[in-house]
Amino acid sequence: MFLIRRLSKYSIPAVIVIVVLLACATALFWVKSPPSFERAKAQFRPSDAQLLDRNGQVIHELRVDFRGRRLPWLGLDSISPILAKTVVAAEDHRFYDHHGVDWLALARS
Repeated sequence: MFLIRRLSKYSIPAVIVIVVLLACATALFWVKSPPSFERAKAQFRPSDAQLLDRNGQVIHELRVDFRGRRLPWLGLDSISPILAKTVVAAEDHRFYDHHGVDWLALARS
């Protein structure tokens, strides 16, 4: 009888852990991969419309989508290296220490 009470004390957390692990495994199995860079760039629509002259020069720009500001794409060579380092430091200061998934941060959350 003592053994059954002791097992039941630990069985609820064990069931919770098993359910969480199964949910995570299911989510990893069913999650779709993000679109490729080329596809994301092809689907991009800026928030501004441009009026061009006959030579293709911009005469006027008018914001047509007010839900969010989407500026033109820039290559990495067009932005400051300090900006890239600052964004990485602010978003994930251990970015260069892990291989895509920060298990320590995941455990902390």
